[in-house]
Amino acid sequence: MSDQGVGDVLVIGSGPGSTSVGPLGLHVATHGASERRHEEALLFVHGAGCGSWVWENFLSYFADRGWDGAAVNWRGHPPSPAMEAEDFSDDAFHRYAGLMGEESPTALNSASRNELDVDPQRVSGPICVISADHDMMQGYNSGIDRAVARVYGAEYFQIRGFGHMFPIESGWERAAAVLERWIRKTFPA
Repeated sequence: MSDQGVGDVLVIGSGPGSTSVGPLGLHVATHGASERRHEEALLFVHGAGCGSWVWENFLSYFADRGWDGAAVNWRGHPPSPAMEAEDFSDDAFHRYAGLMGEESPTALNSASRNELDVDPQRVSGPICVISADHDMMQGYNSGIDRAVARVYGAEYFQIRGFGHMFPIESGWERAAAVLERWIRKTFPA
């Protein structure tokens, strides 16, 4: 089933679907609940090297429990289009390059080393951090997740027996159930 974007609103149909939205034509995978029991839809966002496919199990899991869900593919993560070398002129390149802040590469490197300084007072809303005890992605470890949760006053859960890609690992349902319990407790119907 195909979904439609109406203006700035994504309309999610029942069952699995997908659409391209916004001026960038970003691909959004969706899975609508056959029996919608929750007003809010869930949005899943992938990390580096992934795409909406990393969330397909979670989309189906939550749709079976009455939530509509969507997972976006960032630009350059197929099937979302990459920026085409010809649709970017020299004038536009120089204009936008001049607007870029010098901290961009530094911020990215700092974030990967847990050195990024974000003011927790500027972050609002309930936060849930889920880590996996075997997550050693590029030297990354679950101690960083615990520290992030502490700084932001987030609830922290560590799932045992999983690595970095727990949404698609065997037994992923355990991780989805942790998130579901947190959502139900934090946002009671």
